[in-house]
Amino acid sequence: MKRAALAPVLVAGVLLGLVSALASCEREEILLVALPDASPDVPTPSGPRCTTSDSCGDGGFCARVACGDPEGRCERRPTFCGEGAPAPTCGCDGVTYWNDCLRRARGQTGATPGECSLAEALTCDRGRSCPPGNSCARIAGGGPLCPRDVPGVCWAMPPVCAGAAGIDRFVRCEGPGGPPGPPDAGTCVNLCEALRSGEPHTRALACP
Repeated sequence: MKRAALAPVLVAGVLLGLVSALASCEREEILLVALPDASPDVPTPSGPRCTTSDSCGDGGFCARVACGDPEGRCERRPTFCGEGAPAPTCGCDGVTYWNDCLRRARGQTGATPGECSLAEALTCDRGRSCPPGNSCARIAGGGPLCPRDVPGVCWAMPPVCAGAAGIDRFVRCEGPGGPPGPPDAGTCVNLCEALRSGEPHTRALACP
């Protein structure tokens, strides 16, 4: 009789343990789902919907995930981006930004990681200049030969920028016109200096 009386108590205890375990599992699932949102590489615009930056007030802009999106969400512009190593991103305006923080600080919507391709880049050749505050960069693809006619593309640079140590050494190409020739024997500069100069540069195979 004692064993029969204990049976409901044991069953109730087992059920209570199962309920507690299931509740614990549910809490774990919620935490795991939230983890990707914490990554700085995943854009998570959460402001009010917008079609233009005018509706976002002072210090804000209308951030779209893709350039062709009909609407976006208001996002605050960063007030400080620092001078970190280059991490280029291509804005919807065809300008290559030194990093994505600078793109957002300029209020430019949409971005693709990496430099703008020549087909989508805003060029600055044949009398066309870049928008104010941008540099007309002329960087060759690199290699033993330096083309004399290097197309110019627009870059947005921070007031002060740091180079990527050890890998971004460039030398100035020879003057325009004529067939491709080797880089001159000038002083090596980093990517930031090469971009700002507006002169054709190529990656240095060796620094004099």
